[in-house]
Amino acid sequence: MKKKQLSVLLVIAIMFSVFSLGGCTVQNNDASNSKGTKADSASAALEKNKIYFDSSTGELGDFETLSFCLYEHKPLGYDNTDIIPWGSKKGKMHDEGNGLWSYDIKANGIVLDSDKLYGCFIYADLNERTSDLIIGEPCMGDIVYCTGEMIEYAFDDNQKTYAVRWANADFHSYGVPIQITSLGNVIGNVFWLDESAYTILMDFLTNGLENAAQKNGKTELRTIMDAGEMLGLNKTEIKKAIAEAGLSVSE
Repeated sequence: MKKKQLSVLLVIAIMFSVFSLGGCTVQNNDASNSKGTKADSASAALEKNKIYFDSSTGELGDFETLSFCLYEHKPLGYDNTDIIPWGSKKGKMHDEGNGLWSYDIKANGIVLDSDKLYGCFIYADLNERTSDLIIGEPCMGDIVYCTGEMIEYAFDDNQKTYAVRWANADFHSYGVPIQITSLGNVIGNVFWLDESAYTILMDFLTNGLENAAQKNGKTELRTIMDAGEMLGLNKTEIKKAIAEAGLSVSE
C-alpha cells in the first residue's frame, strides 16, 4: 500500500514540475545553459574586463576575423547610438585559441553606464552575424555562444541571424531583445526596460505595418492581430492600439 501511495505522489510531483516549466516569453524561454560552452572549463581564466565568444560550434562558418558591435539603446522612435559601429577596426576581437575569442571592453576605453541600456552582436568578416543580445555589467567576463537556432533579422526579411545567449548572465534580463520583424513576426525573449508589448506594437503600426503586409501576403488587420498575439496582447489591447494609432483596417 505504501509503495502505491509513493508511486502516486511521484507521478503528481512529475506532472507538477512539467506544468510549472511553462513560460510567457516570446521565444526560447529556456533559462538554463543547456549547451556546454568553454565557460565550463575555462571560467577561472576569464577576465572580468572582457566579453568572450565561443566559435567552436562553427555556426559562423569559416572566417579570418571576428568583430564586436556595441550600441547604446534608445527608446522607440530614436536611432540607437553606435559605440562600436559595424565595420569599425575598433571592434576587432582577439583570438584566444581553441575557438574562443575575446573583446577587451576596458582596454578600448568603454564604460557601461548602469543607467543606460546596451545591445551588441558579433559578426565574421563583414558577413555572417549573430542576433542582437542585451549586454550589461553582469555580462562582463561571460561567454556568448550560438544556440543552434536561426532567427529572422529584424530589418531585412532576406536575412537570418544566429541566435545567441550568454553562458551565465540571466537569460531573462540579458537575452535577445523582442522586436517585430519586417515580415510582421516577433523575435526575441526580453523587453528593453523602456519598452513593453504595447509600445512595440504601437511603433510597428506607425513604422512597419504597411511594408510587412505587402511582403507577408496577409491583410493589414491579420498582420496586426498576429503580431499582437505573438507579443502576448489580447484582442482588446490590440484594438486599442489600432485606434490610438488612428488606423482604419479591415480583413
